[in-house]
Amino acid sequence: MVFNAAPSDAKRLANRAKRQEKAQMPAKRQEAMVKEKKIVQATKAQEAIVAKQKAMLDQETILDGPQVYVTGLPKKLKMLDDLAKCFRGTPGLSQIRPVNEKGRNEQTYGPTKCKGMAYVTFESQEDADSFIAAFDGKTLTFGKVGKVVNCEVARSKPLVSRDSRDA
Repeated sequence: MVFNAAPSDAKRLANRAKRQEKAQMPAKRQEAMVKEKKIVQATKAQEAIVAKQKAMLDQETILDGPQVYVTGLPKKLKMLDDLAKCFRGTPGLSQIRPVNEKGRNEQTYGPTKCKGMAYVTFESQEDADSFIAAFDGKTLTFGKVGKVVNCEVARSKPLVSRDSRDA
């Protein structure tokens, strides 16, 4: 037996399909909103990674200016944050570079530990001298650890030409 639908039945079936589609529409919209939210979160995460990489490049670029060599620091992770907190408000401070252990891939193994020393760059020699006077021999707190830090003017490495090495 073959069922022949009348034209009115075809309309009813079409309307029924539209109603079912409308009922499912909020679920589809929710799925689309969730996907959109995930995309936004992913782009924010990518922007944060790019900002972190730019900050790392800024830290790797050594600025010109007098440098102070700070020793006696704790050997721990994320030393840059602690140093920034300790030296906050110091006039003329332009860059803080903790000396980290080498030989580890940071992306694979995570951040490396500080070796217990750092270089602090200043805008002028007077600012560097006042920093040394203020912090040399003082006990600073890094998290739960208190350490006596020593500060001195950093010595620059002498430039050695190839000719002088051969001689």
